Amino acid sequence: MIKKIITSSLSTIIIIGFVFFIYFSFQNENDPNWQYVDSLVNNQAVYTIDEKVEFLDSVYRSIQKDTLLHKQSAIELINKPKLPIYEYRKFADAVSFFYDNRYTLLFGTISTGRSTISNMIAQIIAGDSSRILFLQCVPKLEVEYHKEYIGYNTENGFHKGKLLSFWEQCFADTLHNYVFLIDDVDKIQPATLFGASIWAKFKDREQVKAIEGYTEDLKIPDNFFLISVAAFGQNSELKFTEEHYSRISPKGVYNYFADEVMFYLLVRNKFDLTNEKDKIRLRNIVYFYVRANQYIENKYGKSFVVGQKSSIKNYLGEDQFQEFMESFVTQVNALEPNPLAKVEDFKDIVYSIENEGKLKNTHLFGKIYIYLVKELGILNELVLAVIFMLGSALVGLVYTKRRKQFGRLIQSANTAFEEFESGKITKEKLNFEITVLKKQFEILLQKGKIQQTEAIFFYNLIHDKLKYRTLTGDFFELLNSCLSDNVISEKEFEELSNTLEKIKSSIHEAHYELLKNKLHEIYSEKKVQ
Repeated sequence: MIKKIITSSLSTIIIIGFVFFIYFSFQNENDPNWQYVDSLVNNQAVYTIDEKVEFLDSVYRSIQKDTLLHKQSAIELINKPKLPIYEYRKFADAVSFFYDNRYTLLFGTISTGRSTISNMIAQIIAGDSSRILFLQCVPKLEVEYHKEYIGYNTENGFHKGKLLSFWEQCFADTLHNYVFLIDDVDKIQPATLFGASIWAKFKDREQVKAIEGYTEDLKIPDNFFLISVAAFGQNSELKFTEEHYSRISPKGVYNYFADEVMFYLLVRNKFDLTNEKDKIRLRNIVYFYVRANQYIENKYGKSFVVGQKSSIKNYLGEDQFQEFMESFVTQVNALEPNPLAKVEDFKDIVYSIENEGKLKNTHLFGKIYIYLVKELGILNELVLAVIFMLGSALVGLVYTKRRKQFGRLIQSANTAFEEFESGKITKEKLNFEITVLKKQFEILLQKGKIQQTEAIFFYNLIHDKLKYRTLTGDFFELLNSCLSDNVISEKEFEELSNTLEKIKSSIHEAHYELLKNKLHEIYSEKKVQ
């Protein structure tokens, strides 16, 4: 009797387990993007710069030495003809990045507003438009620009250009910041614009360079800032190389790409956020924007993504979702991708919208079917047999996927920096991976999965790592240059040691000792015999 009860109970458990297994095996995964966008729309915990005036003013005052400028609000500098919509933290971070780096190249994709934000940043740094020198580049006019901005010799002597006069103003007024803003710099050859002497000084300030008829010892003022703006990727008419980066953006470029938070801020005022139906429509539109751009980037590249300021914003009506998607496709195809994009390409995104953020065919059996049939080409009958065997073997197994937690994010960040420092990944790949980690981290933070103290730790870690990377960048660049012939001379070793000494006070002692030991180790192995 007891044996029958036990057998019956085990059979019941197996059957129940099998039912649960079948049920959960046919459940599609939730898209993290859906949770992120839903949180963005429902929490509305993002603010524009006009909603955080005091914060922006504090950033503005921190970069202005003239206390008289502290009396005016930064908003007054950037609200003409009207105040653009920007997320306040990202804008403040951008201002700090450009101010700290002094010479910065901004890359932007189409319809993101790269010209607008670069002008706003220039206004904040300079504090007055009279301290901004502006050049809007047109293709093939660099020779004329050189004459206009640098100067040229005449029978009566040297005719001084706008930039040299601008620098003289800088030297005469060291209390203020002065900005040279060059828009569409990718349409010309910057080296021709600046000329050999200035181009060389940008690379090495210690060089003694002359401009014939003007000066025998060219000096660049310390209160001078250079902001260059260019289209990104295939949209750029100039292929940027290390020759350009080392001069006009030596501490890293600023990428201003399509941004879902900016898109949300730009369109949210067209919806009634007290109305649940409108909030759902807004969520669906922002979600489509995020997923569709991810698809376009993966298929064609980042150059083809649709910017937040594109005309898709004109199709946000209650019955205009189809037109919204068609407009999105039109924006992509205007850049001539191969093959052309189609509305049908986004059917999986539409499926997710219609199914509360579920990712199509991401359930267990769907994955097995796609792998065996589409990738391996196995017949459907065999697939069903394999699925049945797997189902029998995995009775009771619940297929779940947990999001990455705090410790995993920290490890991923450390790994990314280690791979960059060892040369396994490029600077661009590092920036991309850190951006992805930040987005995952923000989702966890918004959902309450991590604490505020952990948030502070994470952001401080990223800040310290990036600061360390910036400070040691010249050292590693010089080291790689010295190793190009697989040997290091005594002179090169001394130059490397001096470079390391210059950054000693700005990095942790342990890091300094590590770099010093590494240098001595390499030198002992690679020194000229």
